[in-house]
Amino acid sequence: TTGRMDGMNEHGLVMAYNFMHRKKPANGFVCYMIGRLVLEYCRNVEEAIQFLNVLPHRSSFSYIVQDKTGAHAIVEVTPRSIDVRYDTTCTNHFKLLTHENRNYTKESEERLARLDAQVQSSEPSRFDIFKRFNDPQYELYSK
Repeated sequence: TTGRMDGMNEHGLVMAYNFMHRKKPANGFVCYMIGRLVLEYCRNVEEAIQFLNVLPHRSSFSYIVQDKTGAHAIVEVTPRSIDVRYDTTCTNHFKLLTHENRNYTKESEERLARLDAQVQSSEPSRFDIFKRFNDPQYELYSK
């Protein structure tokens, strides 16, 4: 497994996560432990979803997983609930667990709209994606 908190394991499962908020934490694992556990014990997206369903979560995050077959999911998690969507984009607000969102999500929603528009307008290369996430003119990262 590579990476400190997220990364790819020997089975080709990739895992990353996006922070949502600190609202109403509970007893459970923190995100970086969950990330390591997913990469240690899961081989594909379906196993990762099942594993995330049984773990107790301390805080609210979206876990983004993809495996070597191309299967992918965004798993929205709070200490109280979990839901799965199969979109290809994610920022820092929930799309399914909207009742769990923090009060202010405008910037996150705007970044998601920009990201979705760029993804839909063309099939970006890896270099294009890297450039867009690192160039301020695209406004894809949080300031």
